Amino acid sequence: MKKVATSLLLMLIAIGSWAQKVWNNPSFEPNLYSSNLNITDVEFKPNETILHLNFRFPHKLWVKFVSASILKTPDGKTYAITGGKATREGEDDYTPDSLYYTSAITDEGNIALHFEPLPAKTKTFDFIEGYEQGAFGLSAITDPAIIPTSSNWRSTTTGDWVLGLYKDVAIYDSKVWQYAQKTEKKVVLTDGKENITIAIGKDKNGEREFTINGKKQPLAMITTQAYPDYPTFDSTPLSAELKSGTAHISGILKGFSSEELKGDTISIMVSVNNNFGREYLNYYGKVDSLGYFSLDVPLLGTQELKISTIVGKRRYMYNRCILQPGDSIFMLKEKFYIPMAMGKSARLQNEINSFDRNTMAETVTMRKMEPSREEAISYKNECIDKYNKHLDKRRAFLEQHPTFSQQFRDYDSITSVFRTAEHIISMIYETPTKAVPAECAESVMKLIDINASLPLNLITEIRSTIECINRNKAFQGPMKEYFLNTPSALHDLLISGIAKLSVEDSTKIVQFINDPKSVSKTEVERIFEYYGMMGIETECRLYHIYDEPFYESICTTDNLLDLHLSNQVSMQLEGSHQPLDEYSLSMANKIKLNSVRERLLKRHEYYKDVLKGKEEAVNAVIHPSTDVEGLTDGKAILDKLVAPYKGKIVYLDIWGTWCGPCKNKLKESHKLKAELKNYDIVYLYLANNSPEDSWKNVIGEYNLTEPNCVHYNLPPKQQRAIEQYVKITGYPTYRLIDRKGGLHHLKLTDDEDLPKFKKTLDELP
Repeated sequence: MKKVATSLLLMLIAIGSWAQKVWNNPSFEPNLYSSNLNITDVEFKPNETILHLNFRFPHKLWVKFVSASILKTPDGKTYAITGGKATREGEDDYTPDSLYYTSAITDEGNIALHFEPLPAKTKTFDFIEGYEQGAFGLSAITDPAIIPTSSNWRSTTTGDWVLGLYKDVAIYDSKVWQYAQKTEKKVVLTDGKENITIAIGKDKNGEREFTINGKKQPLAMITTQAYPDYPTFDSTPLSAELKSGTAHISGILKGFSSEELKGDTISIMVSVNNNFGREYLNYYGKVDSLGYFSLDVPLLGTQELKISTIVGKRRYMYNRCILQPGDSIFMLKEKFYIPMAMGKSARLQNEINSFDRNTMAETVTMRKMEPSREEAISYKNECIDKYNKHLDKRRAFLEQHPTFSQQFRDYDSITSVFRTAEHIISMIYETPTKAVPAECAESVMKLIDINASLPLNLITEIRSTIECINRNKAFQGPMKEYFLNTPSALHDLLISGIAKLSVEDSTKIVQFINDPKSVSKTEVERIFEYYGMMGIETECRLYHIYDEPFYESICTTDNLLDLHLSNQVSMQLEGSHQPLDEYSLSMANKIKLNSVRERLLKRHEYYKDVLKGKEEAVNAVIHPSTDVEGLTDGKAILDKLVAPYKGKIVYLDIWGTWCGPCKNKLKESHKLKAELKNYDIVYLYLANNSPEDSWKNVIGEYNLTEPNCVHYNLPPKQQRAIEQYVKITGYPTYRLIDRKGGLHHLKLTDDEDLPKFKKTLDELP
């Protein structure tokens, strides 16, 4: 009897201990769903384990948990879902495999998922929502009394990310550390030269007191995908100073296997938009076997960087980062998730990354304008409406998040307003007259103040916005007067082909040129306004219009003037691949920013010598147009060009010296050729509308001089005939010609999937 009583007592104690075991707000690894889903409690009972979940999904979205959902412990054992009956007030009953909608009123809901009972000694487990496509999971759901195997900690005082503790490495003071010792209450970090001792206190309402090398500080674990709000407002504005220097970027990749990291196929690419050079500059950093990377990036003033993970030819989603010379930042960069930043320049990055993507600037899609004032004004109104909606969203967001910094507010304000202005004023490219109605131009000038103290190299849209404003003003005023009052210039414009006129209107313009009194000025203005007569990239430079007062009235500061001049010089250099002519060289020497001026002059000197020592190699791969002299049919011309290479595969590349994407692909083409070295391929390059000197310079500059390279620069009519025959889709266009002369279409990115592309080559007849 005593034995039975003892057994009953032990059972009652066990049941009591089960009933009392509840994890309140357990931690789990942040993921794509962390901002919308939270585990409020985990109840451990003798006959079941219950997960209490809270959802916050906007726009009445739904969620579904399949009947194959399981809990999985570190020993590999699984525990099946048994139901979804509500057990608390405020929870909804749920049936696995059905859709669950959040409340229509609050966009919030609560359910309880029941599973087979987990062992009483469980410290951590995973939730796996089946194995179907689109299923998700929550990893490392951990007893709040212990430190999870993967966790990030921020200061409750400053809001800064201070510490990252992972299975194999740790992050502290913007460095990757190894573990010299690791327990639930104490870790010792080492970098081989220095040791950091960290004592970990008990959990108190989601906070713990950490003692790091003897210094105590309260830290809270980061449990959401979005970085938590900083506790206080920072009023520091964005810097508009255009100083030169470098920023240091380092970090660690998470979510990649050890095999991937050891394969030496992963790198970090940092792309920087340079407004003072019309270009994106890319910088690369290697990733070591632990996932660590580090690189220095040259900057001019405050700039936006796009940081991507490159695996082979695949580029994972990039994140934005705003830095200036002298800044340093450490990033935890996940494979698919939003990263976190550590260091003195981290706050703005964390705020940008945590800002709800739905509240970012709304824009409209540029469309072709009908030749009417009403259509242009309608489009302008659409842009302004989108902008005002964005302002409303930002205002509401900042009311809910009042501590977001002044730098974040400046950044979003500047980028959204210039994005809107660019869309409106860029209508000059789409309208027949190459100008916008006065109401549209006025709305742009009301939106922006380009002479204010702005971080000019940060605002991606500012260069094109200023160019469009200048062109529009040029057309509305001095440009029109210049051509109307300078018949010789108007004549040059006509014969250059820039102005496209009907025979009747062309006759009137010729009459006006010969005798200004023979045609009314009103009639000439009508023709001018209807056709635009604006090859502005060409004639402004030809006639030195940039020296006219209309331009200086727009850019009244030295920095804005430098921005404009550097863009014109860069356009000349990168478009022609030739040294600067006398006029462009004088423009370069007017630039006051030393670093910008010196970079452009260095490029000028480079193009003086680009073919030095390469003339023989370039001439060896250039073929004369006389090879197809007299032929007019596109198929006949192409057949004649490839006839010498029958029995080989011909890789056709149609490009132009004026085409940026074409040249970017050409610059990297040696990588593809190395991958295809075992194939008998001839690379046939046909240049579209490319000046001979520029054409030769590009061939030499990019070393397109291998023995299997063939280059033609055909007369325009023959080039057009080939392009029509192969059904060109844009520039560059690629085609394959098989060993028997058959033509095969290629998409722009087909050669980026090498296994698939090699299979295509293998299957060619």
